[in-house]
Amino acid sequence: MDSPLFDSMLHNRNVEAPNKVELSQFDTAAILFSSGTTGRVKGVELTHRNFIAVIAGFNHLRAVTVAVAEEELQRVSLFTLPLFHVFGFFMLVRAVATGDTLVFMQRFDFEGMLKAVEKYRITSMPVSPPLIVALAKSELVKKYDLGSLKFLGCGGAPLGKEVTEAFATKFPNVEISQVRTTYYKG
Repeated sequence: MDSPLFDSMLHNRNVEAPNKVELSQFDTAAILFSSGTTGRVKGVELTHRNFIAVIAGFNHLRAVTVAVAEEELQRVSLFTLPLFHVFGFFMLVRAVATGDTLVFMQRFDFEGMLKAVEKYRITSMPVSPPLIVALAKSELVKKYDLGSLKFLGCGGAPLGKEVTEAFATKFPNVEISQVRTTYYKG
């Protein structure tokens, strides 16, 4: 995104408009894949109408959040999830739609994630339950300043009560929200 070609698309107003393409809101926009956690890997069709509804919902939540807390304006999200997976993809769409600053890891490793939280003052992360477990149990977290972290969106599988309580004891100022994705094709 920092290439001269991308930059020229943002700033060059003399570019010829692309050919217009007619689309229906019910046309497929993307096919997302599950990880196969609860069975076989599945591809799920996402329509343009789904995209519109999801982004509208995220923007509504953003407006409500901004009205409640000004510090939410400076949200910095760390992405450790695969973006081809439905959870990672939707969290990426949310972050872009709501204007978050995004930090990506080329390859996940636990200590690298802790370093990134400290270095970039990460305020939110979409995570899976095993990462909540690791944060709650690891002594390594004491080596890093994770005070900027305010919110974890946990998805991909249910999060157990005991894990949630252990995490809350260690990180009392970090909110965990269980993220669920519901598909509707109508």
